[in-house]
Amino acid sequence: MHINVFNYQNDNKTLLQKIKKTKPDIISFEEWTPDFKKYFLEHLQGDYPYYSVMNSIDADNKIVMSKYKINKVDTFYINMHPQLDIFFDYKGDTANIIFVYLFPEIKAKSDAFYLQTVQLADYVKTKKNPFIIVGDFNQVYWSKGIRNFLLDTKLKNARRYVSFAKRNPYEHIFYSNGIFCNDLQEVYDNNNEPYGIEGVFIINGKINSLSLE
Repeated sequence: MHINVFNYQNDNKTLLQKIKKTKPDIISFEEWTPDFKKYFLEHLQGDYPYYSVMNSIDADNKIVMSKYKINKVDTFYINMHPQLDIFFDYKGDTANIIFVYLFPEIKAKSDAFYLQTVQLADYVKTKKNPFIIVGDFNQVYWSKGIRNFLLDTKLKNARRYVSFAKRNPYEHIFYSNGIFCNDLQEVYDNNNEPYGIEGVFIINGKINSLSLE
């Protein structure tokens, strides 16, 4: 489950209830505030004993909470902004998920805006399959940057459709060979406003899927 806290318009208790009802295996929060961090670490650690926190004064804030043990956390940089690359102990196997936040630019066609996806592609091409990338790209999936990123890395897009009547999607999940995407949906608050995405994946042919919301 991937949640952009900045986009969530309801109270923390309501979001907590939504998470407990959905019961994802792994949750990532981006653009959180200190009070949000304190509340969710306190109320979710019983169900999600493993977590990694990236503290920052801007949108680089990340919290990843997991039901599965975290074996390794790597940090890499895109335009000097830190990103998380986490390896989980998943049913005797390894689940590797990259959590990213690409910054929007004033001019979407600027070189700095486009080069973020180029730098991410360069990092991804050094990795071994299978892995998943999830986060806020601040670009629609048909943008030049995302299209070239997918062509360059040979990754698959978990998003099979989009409602143009609702909004242009900036949160994405991409995945490599060795992984099957069983489902991907946007999640909405009580005001019917989207604030994140949830996906269900099968890794290495395992019947019990990895739920990433």
